[in-house]
Amino acid sequence: MDEFANERLRRAASRQGEFELIGSLLQNADAIDDVAAAVQPEYFASEPLRAIYGVLLRLRREDRPTAVEAVAAELGAESGIIDALEKAYGLVAHGLHADHYARQVKAAWLARSFGYVVTDTSGALAQADRSPDEVLNEHARQIERLLDADTGDGDGHISEHLLAMDTETVEKFTTGLDDLDMFLHGGFGAGQLVCVGARPSVGKTAFCSGVALSVARTGIPVLALPLEMTRREMTNRLRCQAGIRSSDDVDGLNELAELPFYIREAAGWSIDRIEAEARRYSRRHGVRLLIVDYLSLVRPRDNRPPKWERVADISRSLKLLAMRTGLAVVAAQQLSREIEKRQNPRPLMSDFADSGSIEQDADVLIGLDRPVRPDDGDRTDAMLYLMKNRHGETANLRLSFDPARTLFAQSQTWPIDGRAIG
Repeated sequence: MDEFANERLRRAASRQGEFELIGSLLQNADAIDDVAAAVQPEYFASEPLRAIYGVLLRLRREDRPTAVEAVAAELGAESGIIDALEKAYGLVAHGLHADHYARQVKAAWLARSFGYVVTDTSGALAQADRSPDEVLNEHARQIERLLDADTGDGDGHISEHLLAMDTETVEKFTTGLDDLDMFLHGGFGAGQLVCVGARPSVGKTAFCSGVALSVARTGIPVLALPLEMTRREMTNRLRCQAGIRSSDDVDGLNELAELPFYIREAAGWSIDRIEAEARRYSRRHGVRLLIVDYLSLVRPRDNRPPKWERVADISRSLKLLAMRTGLAVVAAQQLSREIEKRQNPRPLMSDFADSGSIEQDADVLIGLDRPVRPDDGDRTDAMLYLMKNRHGETANLRLSFDPARTLFAQSQTWPIDGRAIG
């Protein structure tokens, strides 16, 4: 039997399943409640059956009869509707197997939808006004939505989540700073968006690369996307942070070379490109931590809105990326220069430049401060302000900074200085 004949059989079977589902619901009104959460009207390929199903859902919500006569009265005497009602009602003897037919209808809709995505993507790639990054990332988002629709995650009762708590643990990635890890219950978490803010030259890039190096040393793959540094500059920074002083340190170089650490020059990259590459590296190389340095340099999807809206879209996109992929996403961001006008230059959540959405989207907000000019004081003293910690306490932590290695470390003095108010 040729492929065309097979396809005709598959389509006939899916249409049969739609009629059997509607027939079951007409026979058993209670089955509508069980099916409603799993099957949406758009899942039906048949327009008459789609209309009938929509009416059944509405009548059930309004606690009205859902018999054939009631549905016909709602939809009128259109021949296609009446014929579909009669066929569906006469096709099954009872409504005991509605859940089985519902699974068939959903599976057929998923198969059709995946086919549509592939066809739409092929057509969009041929359009001159759309970049491959934009098209392929939209393709990935559509696929994710279809996969999300097929999760089958129960009815949402709290008992399901309580049972899951005993078996599910959130993956944590060390920051390399024991006191910070303590407040974060082990480090940055999978699915979290972490934003690290500082004024220029304070060390936001150094902090992010130091965290990435610590995570890679535990054997967990990391992807760094510097938007204002070359791969050579990023690699040289990592060499310094690893304590490799020259090319003669063969052991140190070999140790660094063996780490699961990936660097891509991302200057000019769009948020679509970043999302696509993060998924690709997660899938191919098992990457669990993503570093974006820094957020405001990411090219938005649309340059027409004001800057705060563009940054807000990027912030939300990174948070959704973290949630959907399970990556921990660490994004550096420059703090507003208003901080320098205050008598106390301590960073606040409101100092994150260009958008208040960052403080809303982020699970963890960190502000860094240290003297950067010779007349400002000891440039090796630093403060880390854990300003937002969605799943724990906030705190102010003393750190030390090694300018030669551009590396933050635990302070030799008492590291905890009260609690941040927020």
